[in-house]
This record gives sequence, C-alpha cells and structure tokens, in this order.
Amino acid sequence: MKHAESGKRKAESGARHSPPLRHSSFIIHHSSFPRARRGVSLLEILVSLFVILVGMLSLAALLPVARYEMMVAAKADRGAACARAAMRDMVVRGMLDRRQWLATGIDFSDPAVADVPVAIDPIGVGQTGSVGFPESGTVKMFRATLAGCGGGLPDPNVRLALARRVFRWRDDLQFELPGERTERPRQQFIGSDGNVWTSVLPADLQTYQTADPEGAYSWLATVMPDLSESGLGPLHRKYVVSTVVFYNRDLTLQRELSCGVSPSGVPGVQPGGGDFTLSVPLATDEATRTKLMELKQGDWILLRGMKPGPPVVYAFKWYRVAALGEFVPTSPLYLAGSRLVTLAGPDWDTSFTTEAGLFDRVVGVYTQTVEVDR
Repeated sequence: MKHAESGKRKAESGARHSPPLRHSSFIIHHSSFPRARRGVSLLEILVSLFVILVGMLSLAALLPVARYEMMVAAKADRGAACARAAMRDMVVRGMLDRRQWLATGIDFSDPAVADVPVAIDPIGVGQTGSVGFPESGTVKMFRATLAGCGGGLPDPNVRLALARRVFRWRDDLQFELPGERTERPRQQFIGSDGNVWTSVLPADLQTYQTADPEGAYSWLATVMPDLSESGLGPLHRKYVVSTVVFYNRDLTLQRELSCGVSPSGVPGVQPGGGDFTLSVPLATDEATRTKLMELKQGDWILLRGMKPGPPVVYAFKWYRVAALGEFVPTSPLYLAGSRLVTLAGPDWDTSFTTEAGLFDRVVGVYTQTVEVDR
C-alpha cells in the first residue's frame, strides 16, 4: 500500500515538472528546420553593379591601346619585309656599286675617297645636284644620285617618278574592305578602261593589271665604311649598310633637323648607346625645339660624328630611343632647351664631335655589314 502511494506521488510530481506532450513535440518539430536566410539588400546590388561597371570600363579602355599596339606591330612587321626587299633591290640593281653613285664635286670611283659615307636616298635621286644628309648640321654624308635611276636627267618630275618607283615598297597592295566583317578583303585591279575592279576571274587577269601599291612604306640606305677598318683607304672592303624604312614619308619634302649632343657619364666608349643630352642649338630654332619636345620612346635618331685626322674619321650610326626624360625649356648649360634620352644601339665613341639627326616617320632601321662593289 505504501509502495503504491509512493509511486503515485512520483508520477504526479513528474507530471508537474515535465512539459505537456504537445508542447514538447512542437519544440522538436520547430528545431528540425534551418534558420530562414535574409534576402539581398538594395545596397549590395548597387555595390555589385558598381564593381561590374568598373570592370567593363577597364576592358573598354584597353581596346584603343590594343588597337594601337597592333598597328605598331603591323608596321614593324611590314617594315622588316620592306627592308629585306630593299636590300635585295640594292644588290640586284647594283646600288652598292660606288661607280653608280653621282654627286657634285666628287668621284666615288676614285679609291682615294673610299672612306666617304653615302646616303642612297630618293630625295637625292630626285635632284640634279647633291645635298647633304641630313640637310642641317655640320657633320654630313653625301646624298648621292644613282646613275641608273635617273641621275643627270633634266626633268625633275621624271626623276621624282623614278625615285618613287624604286624606293617605295611594291608589295603594299591595295584592297577593298567590304562592309560585312564576315567577307574577305578584295584586291583591286585596273582594267583596260582605267576603272578599278575587285571581282576578276583568273582567266581575265591577262587583260587586267594589279593596282598601284599604296606606297605607304619607302626606304633609304646609309653606307658607312666599317670603323674597324678605319684608315685603310682604298683597302676598305667592309661597309655598314643601314636600311631605314619610313611610313608615309613625303618624298618631295624633308624635315631633317639637327641638334646638339652631350654624352652623360664618364667620357669614352659608351656600350650599347647610353645616355645623352640632346639640346636645341639656337634659341630661334623653333622647329628643332618642337621636334625634340615631340620625341617619344621608339623613335630613331642618327648620331653622326667626326674625329680630326689625318685621316679624318666619320661615324654615322642609328639608335632607337629606349627612354627619355622631360623637356627642359632652359638651363645654365642649355639655354634654348634640352632633353635627356637613353639610346639603344651600337657602341659610341664620345671622343667624336657629335651631332644628332632627327627624322620623321621612321618605323625601323636594319643594319648589316657587306662588301661594297668598287
């Protein structure tokens, strides 16, 4: 009896302290679900849109840069092809034969002038007399006329036409770009009636001729005796021939400017070019000042020097601008303005009296050592 009452009291006590079954089941059922996720706020959407917009603007800004770099690469590639073709032309046409060079007051076939450097240039071919190369400055080379390319002809228009024919790259063909990007460019032909055609069957090519090339690429060559054989005179056999390729150069005009050069650092031989200060020679020389201010990385400069003799030694070498500083309008040493540049190229002896030639539209210079016919 006592045991029965005790068990009853424990059951009642447990019933008072334990939650109802319905409430206990609700707690178990509610805890089995994950906590509900909060939605995306408007601020988060705006930040995401801002990040996407910055990325799209960055990609859009890269498109003009990529297009410019592609154009530079295309010019360099075509310039190299033009230089190779020009070297073959010089060999086949006998342009490296000194007996073919004509200039006022000098006989290049004379062995006594074997040390004289020469520029084979369409501007020289298009004129009756010789002009210096570059036109300005004191240290120059002869700009020779070629006997086989109109040298001595009285008509300047004929000489200029021959110069354009010889010194312009013939493989720069003209194409018509269709409106649809999926279509291929079509080469242009000229019919017997003078009209331009783009759709020509192979069987009709005999009655059509290829349209004249665009003529965007032209060249000149500088022929310089190898300085390693300096002083040998008639015994010279090796010459350094540099083929200079231009893009859209006007063969009727020239803008070849000269500026002063002062080497930086310890005087002596500067390996690989080195650092130089280019300066405007005269305060009134606005053209040189403008050109020096417009000079940019990748442009080409002709360093030319002279060392008194006997014998007198000349040096003409091409350099690419690797880096450059800001233009300084005036300073105690360079009153008319100057600019520090780093040039990449062959070694330069700073004991030469040095000047620099500035040229427009040079896309590449390709140099090799050959034996010139005499």
